[in-house]
Amino acid sequence: MAGTLGLLGSIAESGSKAHYREVGEAGIAACTTVLASGYFDDGGSWERHVNILRARAIHYLEVKNGDAALADLQKIDEVAGSHADDIFYQRSLGLSVKYLEGVALIMNDNADAARGAFKAFSDMRPYSKNLQSLGLKYMTDDRLAVIERMVRLDSDYLYLHATLLDIQDGQEVKAAENWAHLVAGGFRKKASYKTAEMQESFSGLVSAKDIQIITTSDPVTIGMAAIAAARVGQMAQAEAFMEQAKTTLVGAPEKQNDREDIIRRLRRLSTDNAEDLVGMQDVLVKAYGQYYNRDLVGARDTLVSSSKKFPVWPALLDLLEKLQRIIPEENRLGLMKVDVEAAWFKLRNTKAFSNKTGKNFVTSLFERLPSLEKKSQMNSYSGKVWFFKGSGFSEKELGKDRYEIKFVGDVSSRTVVEELSLLRAADLARQSKKTGFIISDITNYTRTRYSTYNGVRMGAGTPAGYMTSLTVTFVDPDKLPDRWIMHKGRILMTDKVWQDLSSVYVKSKN
Repeated sequence: MAGTLGLLGSIAESGSKAHYREVGEAGIAACTTVLASGYFDDGGSWERHVNILRARAIHYLEVKNGDAALADLQKIDEVAGSHADDIFYQRSLGLSVKYLEGVALIMNDNADAARGAFKAFSDMRPYSKNLQSLGLKYMTDDRLAVIERMVRLDSDYLYLHATLLDIQDGQEVKAAENWAHLVAGGFRKKASYKTAEMQESFSGLVSAKDIQIITTSDPVTIGMAAIAAARVGQMAQAEAFMEQAKTTLVGAPEKQNDREDIIRRLRRLSTDNAEDLVGMQDVLVKAYGQYYNRDLVGARDTLVSSSKKFPVWPALLDLLEKLQRIIPEENRLGLMKVDVEAAWFKLRNTKAFSNKTGKNFVTSLFERLPSLEKKSQMNSYSGKVWFFKGSGFSEKELGKDRYEIKFVGDVSSRTVVEELSLLRAADLARQSKKTGFIISDITNYTRTRYSTYNGVRMGAGTPAGYMTSLTVTFVDPDKLPDRWIMHKGRILMTDKVWQDLSSVYVKSKN
């Protein structure tokens, strides 16, 4: 019975796929049958026992029974006994228990206790992108600290970090500086500029994978830098950015063919394209200029004269708030009537950070949360040996102080493999006498082993562990080239990473 639940696989975070398991009430019944079978009465097989309890807790969460889930989670440490004091237990199953406790507490409307659980979860393994993203889902007050960890691991989070800084009270100057760094570094946002996306979502991929490539920022990103500068009174910088945004939008004068010209004209009719967004950013910068020149009526009229529907930009809310303090309610028109306090609340409690505990999300925790890790069942921090040893690290020099690093683990969890690859990066940076390093690309792979016959693949394959591939550049933070300025906040400090991870994987004893 226990084996059919997908709980006893030798590779952590693998086991059966979620849709092969029973879910909800059926899953609870299956786990309860095993727990009541007497199989664990002699006190043996504690590892299987805690895995069954963890599974039943997740199934209880699937049916939104937070109290029953908390009861099972409390039993896990009791069953583990002295094993719960082991660092590998605490960083794996203990970490899962902490996260699941947070989900259960959310279901029970105990938000304060839940925040503490999620913070403890995120703080335990700060070098795992997967686990940090799980923690971020429920973060409010501490989410900026979490996203700053994530942006160091993956440049895909640069835009999220910038927009999150924008909405943090007291971070306005830092936000303006951050947008300026993105423009100086040639940051380009890949996704289309949709008003709804800019308004409610912090998602968006960025083309910052290769810090060696110098590009020009896209016009909307430059416009975001402009309104961020205007927000903190840096009007000369704001106006310069705005001119740059408009110039970049127009581009070099080229003859358009008929098809391109038609598409361009059609796009002007949409509120979801770069031209409209840059136009609204220009209006906002102009209104800020009038406000700082004490032309309050002019600032009001500039804002309300626009026929476009503005995204809920923090810079816009700030200006509306400033004007509403001075302009009497009876003299407010159009946009000036917005309930700024309600808009701020909506922006700071956006869907991207909602407390959703839907069934599909809870079920996914079987695979996303770490299972029990043990030192005796983990790949060592050592290099690969061709033909004799397929697991471990390998690296290829791509240029001066630039490497591609890979770590293959055949018995370790995805999170362990990710951390071991970072440990190797820190090790090489130390050997290069560099105090920091920047990750320009990180990719995690799930490995599968296939059998072949006469060159033809046979069967579905079997799990063969995980691999993480990193592209890193070793740097001295105080001597960072200007063209890499947008990566200034992404530098991982060599000694810090080495100390944090070597204490677990190199110097620890089970």
